[in-house]
Amino acid sequence: MHAPRSAPIRYTFVIPIFNEEAALPLLLARMDQLLDGLDGGAEIMCIDDGSSDASANLLAARADGQPPPPNI
Repeated sequence: MHAPRSAPIRYTFVIPIFNEEAALPLLLARMDQLLDGLDGGAEIMCIDDGSSDASANLLAARADGQPPPPNI
């Protein structure tokens, strides 16, 4: 499991997103695996550059604690 939110942030990942609806489930699953193996607190900042697909909706749902949808 990820480090608790109260843990100091040691790592920050900044990921640009543009029309990545199809790739986001896999990306988020892999980022979960990566975060689970880190030795400190971490955060992910996904920057949506004006996607015209559902990328922003998927990211918002994930930020609200919903699991990523199954891989497409």
